[in-house]
Amino acid sequence: ISVFPSTRLTLVNNTSIDSTRIDGTSDYAQFNLAAQTTNFISFRYLGLRTIANATDLHYRVNSWLSFYGGYRYSERRIKDIEDYAIPGPLSGVMYEQESHLQAGLVGIRIKPLKAMTINLESEIGRANQPFTPVSDRNYQALGGRFEYRVKKLTLGAAYKENYNNNSVTLSSYSSHARNYSANASWAPRDWFTLDASYSKLHLDSLSGIVFFAGPEAVSPLTSNQVYISNIHAANLGARFAIAKRVDLYVGYTITRDTGD
Repeated sequence: ISVFPSTRLTLVNNTSIDSTRIDGTSDYAQFNLAAQTTNFISFRYLGLRTIANATDLHYRVNSWLSFYGGYRYSERRIKDIEDYAIPGPLSGVMYEQESHLQAGLVGIRIKPLKAMTINLESEIGRANQPFTPVSDRNYQALGGRFEYRVKKLTLGAAYKENYNNNSVTLSSYSSHARNYSANASWAPRDWFTLDASYSKLHLDSLSGIVFFAGPEAVSPLTSNQVYISNIHAANLGARFAIAKRVDLYVGYTITRDTGD
């Protein structure tokens, strides 16, 4: 639903419902190639239903300055009926979990030049019961985008970082992600186009590990795990229009992970 109270103000509301169900005997298998073993989780039913609502407000002050904001709310319900090779008291028991996420977004759009656009935004979200320890719980994100476009040249750049803190009963998880990207496109001739892009994805995460095996099953041991990922990706491509019926595209892509 879109409402336009005035030429400067725009209000948009969107509601979506998504439901996925797996009904019948099913198995989830996890392979351990090092130990040559396989673990199975059997279930009779798995259902995931998400209801999400988003409201966005955009106000244009003048031709070069705009403000926008939004509120998001979603409810995710997960139902599971596990199955076991040996029937027992837990066979056929239904487990159900619901997670409610609320998030707010504010931003500003600036056009200092007719061909230039700058976006700055921030988002804060809170979930009461995330499904996994690495899911978003208490997070905040900051981001910005830049674009400059003329007839034959387009330049763009973006930055976004996300902080997430998820504490559960047995352990905790926190992460800090930063994404940098830049792109350029140039079409000096109708038959020739050159495209280039670069992105850097940096992730730091700290999580706890609980050991239940062996003698530690009575008094579990805990430890911390630090994970760092630093991915660099670059792409360069060129398109050639030969005659009127043939297009030739050549490109080169490279990806490197310098993390640990």
